[in-house]
Amino acid sequence: MSKYTQEKQQYDEKAKDVTQLEELLQSLTTGVASDEGREGGFMQQLQEAKKEASEAATAIEQSKLRISLLKDESKEINGNLKKALKDNTGLLKEKESLEAQVASLDARINTHAFKPEAKRELGQQRAEIMSQIEAIDDRRRGMEAQMGNFDFQYQDPVRNFDRSKIKGLVAQLFNIEDKNKFAATALEITAGGRIYNVIVDDDETGALLLKNGGLRRRVTIIPLNKIAAQQLSPDVINFAKSLAPGRVDTALSLIGYPDDLEKAMAYVFGSTFVCKDPQTAEQMAFHKNIRKKA
Repeated sequence: MSKYTQEKQQYDEKAKDVTQLEELLQSLTTGVASDEGREGGFMQQLQEAKKEASEAATAIEQSKLRISLLKDESKEINGNLKKALKDNTGLLKEKESLEAQVASLDARINTHAFKPEAKRELGQQRAEIMSQIEAIDDRRRGMEAQMGNFDFQYQDPVRNFDRSKIKGLVAQLFNIEDKNKFAATALEITAGGRIYNVIVDDDETGALLLKNGGLRRRVTIIPLNKIAAQQLSPDVINFAKSLAPGRVDTALSLIGYPDDLEKAMAYVFGSTFVCKDPQTAEQMAFHKNIRKKA
């Protein structure tokens, strides 16, 4: 290669490098390349990068704010959860036992997933237990409502009031012996709403109690001097027992109570029979010589 050719080649390479440097400089200063059709040089890319960085920074700040809000919400939720757990510490042991059975059944269901019949049977058992749990909850709510009716409190209606004049709730003034426990539900049904009535010695005491006793709820008064009780006659009782020997008793004979409360107890229980089976109850209700509640 001649010296001219060699120097010409070196010149061309240097000229090419100069051209590339000029293009780079133009792109950096104006953002437009010198070659036709080439746009979006380094300055434009830098601006776009700055824009993306700004948007990212904004998104980060928004995320931080959202995280802070979520933390506040989490604290509130945790506080409410702790309160709810505290309010429900008195769950029934029977309910807890049934729920444990449900969990056990769930585990067994999962282990028997490959056996459709076994899974179906366990699912039925689970449904039955859940039904029992719901029944327990219903009974508990019913008992809580009834307990409110037993809450009888009063203040002395006059100074130096003799509290022995107020005997108390009917429900708290009689007892059922163990041998008669079979009739407890029937006796409760017989008494009905009267079981929550308040027995007092006379109508004057009743009026004072209602007016100045500071009662927390409405009550019905049974004054012993005014109450008129309807009792089953001895003839009807004897005929009923001869018709169904060993299967019928008067409700009044199945409870115990102080002698001075006999009129009030007769008012609540005196006109009803308690029977050991539905057939006998039907006889007491419809026999022409009886026709009494049973």
